[in-house]
Amino acid sequence: GLQDNGSWFGPSHVWHSGGIRNYDWTRVGGGDGFATFTNFGDSRYGFTQSQQGNLRRFDKVTGERKDIRPVHSDGIPLRFNWNAGSNVDPFDSTVIYIGSQFVHRSGDAGNSWEIISPDLTTNDPEKQRSFESGGLTLDASGAENHTTILTIAPSPVELGVIWVGTDDGNVQITRDGGTTWTNVVDRIRDVPDATWVTHVEPSKFDGPSAFVVFDDHRRGNWTTYVYSTDNYGRDWRSLATDEIRGFVHVIEQDPVEPDLLFLGTEFGMYVSLNAGANWMAWQHGLPTAPHRALMVHGRDHDLVVGTHGRGAYIVDDIRPLRELAGDPGITTSALHAFEIPPAYQATVAEPLGYRSTGDAMFFGEDRPYGALISYWTQGGEDDVTLEITDAAGDVVRKLEGTNRHGVNRSVWDLRREAFRRPTIGGGGAGGSDGDGPFVMPGTYDVRISVGDAEATATVNVRPDPRTMIAMPERRAKFAAIIKTGEQMELAAELLDRIDGTQETLETISDALRARHDEASTTLAGRGDEIAEMLQAIGHRVARAPGRGLANTRDLIGNRLTGVHSSLQSSWDTPTQSQGISMDLVERDLRALVNDYNALLSGDLATFKQAAEAAGLRLLGDMGPLSMSRTP
Repeated sequence: GLQDNGSWFGPSHVWHSGGIRNYDWTRVGGGDGFATFTNFGDSRYGFTQSQQGNLRRFDKVTGERKDIRPVHSDGIPLRFNWNAGSNVDPFDSTVIYIGSQFVHRSGDAGNSWEIISPDLTTNDPEKQRSFESGGLTLDASGAENHTTILTIAPSPVELGVIWVGTDDGNVQITRDGGTTWTNVVDRIRDVPDATWVTHVEPSKFDGPSAFVVFDDHRRGNWTTYVYSTDNYGRDWRSLATDEIRGFVHVIEQDPVEPDLLFLGTEFGMYVSLNAGANWMAWQHGLPTAPHRALMVHGRDHDLVVGTHGRGAYIVDDIRPLRELAGDPGITTSALHAFEIPPAYQATVAEPLGYRSTGDAMFFGEDRPYGALISYWTQGGEDDVTLEITDAAGDVVRKLEGTNRHGVNRSVWDLRREAFRRPTIGGGGAGGSDGDGPFVMPGTYDVRISVGDAEATATVNVRPDPRTMIAMPERRAKFAAIIKTGEQMELAAELLDRIDGTQETLETISDALRARHDEASTTLAGRGDEIAEMLQAIGHRVARAPGRGLANTRDLIGNRLTGVHSSLQSSWDTPTQSQGISMDLVERDLRALVNDYNALLSGDLATFKQAAEAAGLRLLGDMGPLSMSRTP
């Protein structure tokens, strides 16, 4: 929900280029946007509200936004807060709740309602006079409504337990689904009367346990109020420490590690790894601004953060924080590798409707593509290296990592090392880091090293879930990609040899001409001729620097890189055309290698013998190139 901009749903990660665009998000509610929930049983539908409890059910397919706000059957006026408490039942997402001074429950996604509580507020009439203001014109928007329900929180582990917090200081609990209610606020010490109860967080592990935060800044009180209970509110302990600055809006408990807590305050987010005994200010990528909503995504294990005025954020993969909370001894380790989340080898599409926008379009930062590799170090000057190995134990990729004290993160883009590409004048090496072919789906080992310390983890590389391609097809494609890559490296090695031999021949010829005798001059000329023959072979592979672009399509290097790139345009079996192209370029590469080998064993060997007889032993021994060789 966004102030003055309604309510929206959208992705935290997209499989198209250019980042997360505005068009990736869909508006599902108007007015001032507040809490928005999905129907977990059928994600086509969801629920959202605008100010004063204007609850609607939306349909993602048709765009319908059905008004389902409850009314009282006896005509009693309902007091909805500007930001009315609402929720979806964790046991049945067709059951929804919204709060006025009462708790309203619907068992049919809002088509009908029942009231399951008495007035849970103080019902103080002195706090219900907002509509008496205004003089000549009414000066009340609904934001002035008081003695209302701010939060409704059903337990996710114990059916029938529901917590309610009000804006006039009540903390109510029912253990029987609403038949009886108990106000437990008097058991919470040191909180001023009538302090807003902005959030109650039932434990995700234990029915009797919950957390509650209070916010009294409207009366000039910025004190931190955070409490927990483990016996349905009979006893409470404060989780506020001097480490927390200012008042609190929300608390979130991790669904996997009970001691991992997140706290949203007026001045940013805090994290506790020990159930609230200590807190650390989160200073990585989040603004020092009000953090009004926090949620750990149950599938992706990311932390979703909603701020006031500074946008929404995703903290990718909080598994390292879980491990630190579960095992504090990690912080004394020289090196520790955290669990790596599965990585999807997804096809990345072009963005819809746009291509080159320059700086003219806003887009949100996307999750990095590939495997998120997190590790703990003590920091220092030593280099961190990461090696990715396949099931056979072969290293497919090497990366360099950071070495900062604490949690570090590197990203493997799921590619193997790039093949060398044949280029003249560049030592035969082309390509750049990161442009190697994608590895096959499967399990890979990650070995992290810093100084004398070493740690390992595994990562599961999964295929694109939107495509159904059998593994034999994938293996056939991967084999073809590797084959053409090795042929590129063979061509690059051929150019390396040609470049090196030409330089040596030039040196020999210069030395021979310096002797100023006819035999030496004749032999130098023969060296020049062989250099030209080698150059002619090289020019059949790649374009020489300065040579025009005409007729370069037939060069073997271009054809190899072309078919290599073409094969990587999909995951399935090579097409007929790709197969033909592979066969043709392999035929011509073989002929080229044969020509080189013939020159090597013929004219070049004869020249080498003559040069050595003249005292110039500069040409080393080189064996023939083989098409079956894997460089």
